[in-house]
Amino acid sequence: LWLFGALLESELSSNTAGNATLRTTTAITVIRGGVKSNVLPTDAEAIVNFRTLPGDTAEVVTEHVRAAIADPEVSIALSD
Repeated sequence: LWLFGALLESELSSNTAGNATLRTTTAITVIRGGVKSNVLPTDAEAIVNFRTLPGDTAEVVTEHVRAAIADPEVSIALSD
């Protein structure tokens, strides 16, 4: 890998299936919000599934999400 690692990573990154083998992936699986099309909900919830790359931890992913959202009004909780 020391010789061909960069080439291998470049090749795997060129398609979605290969890219998912190199990085932690994210899938929003459930979104809950309002019940009417013309009324803003008072709160909303999303359940997000992360498939972590070996070596990544839930804490690292959670901190990345907190930094990306950067809104103290948004709460983030881990579940099983």
